[in-house]
Amino acid sequence: WPPQISLIKDKTIVLGFCGIGQPKNFKSEILKIEKAHLKDFLIFEDHHAYEQKDINQINSKAKSIGAEFILTTEKDFTKLWNFNFDIPLLVSEYKLKPTVGAAEFYASLDSCLHHS
Repeated sequence: WPPQISLIKDKTIVLGFCGIGQPKNFKSEILKIEKAHLKDFLIFEDHHAYEQKDINQINSKAKSIGAEFILTTEKDFTKLWNFNFDIPLLVSEYKLKPTVGAAEFYASLDSCLHHS
């Protein structure tokens, strides 16, 4: 638990959505999943507090495009446990990877962790 993207079979139609700071990056990650056919992608603001109207919108969109799965981030999944989805909700293990300044970032993080 939670259900993972490994359940996706060849050319499965999916609806993606997220409420993160860089939604285009998550969308790009979904597009890299060879077996998935991303038919549509919904964007909510970063740190979005999901409400039933949002879930209704997601369910409606998923049905209208014939999605077999709905795909979201782990961050968003933690906010969705009390909602029901009409189509199975899967979680992508989207990882943040610093590119510019990565060495400095990790050195600073290491320093903070070892000096607390």
